Amino acid sequence: MNSSNPALQSLNFVFYFLFQFVLAQHFVLFGVAFCFMYVGWLLQLPYTTPRLLLMFLGFVMGLGVDVFYDTLGINAFACVLIMYIRPYWISTVGVDEYNAPDRPGVKEMGPRWFTFYALPLVLLHHLLVFLLEAFHFNMLGMTLLKAGTSSLYTLVVVMLLMGLSRFKLRTV
Repeated sequence: MNSSNPALQSLNFVFYFLFQFVLAQHFVLFGVAFCFMYVGWLLQLPYTTPRLLLMFLGFVMGLGVDVFYDTLGINAFACVLIMYIRPYWISTVGVDEYNAPDRPGVKEMGPRWFTFYALPLVLLHHLLVFLLEAFHFNMLGMTLLKAGTSSLYTLVVVMLLMGLSRFKLRTV
């Protein structure tokens, strides 16, 4: 995380966390698509954030979600894992270090790049959450359906929120 702007990052954390519990938990489509808005904050952390700090922030966000949803560490585990994988994935997706902004975003990198970057991470997060929640393979089809539809739903909501956002977190 860029240490020159921790106040804005903290505000952004609080916004996503509160948005998840005030609104997003009620955004369920057809009983299979759930909106996990809080993942959007993790996806937007600066590129230069050290991996250990990414994992710690993922743990804090996931644990907070687990406390409110009473999910026994499932979200914390999923968030820590995607934050561990994120730097590898960013290097695979490719970022021009000289021309890129300091963090991933729809406005900063464009919707196509952001979708290619975010969708696999969101899908992995959701697969882990729903598989660990079910904890058996009896309903594997329903679990995969939930993970797929929830991933698309979450990604669309995150991208819309990012696109509609009038405030852009900038480091000074």
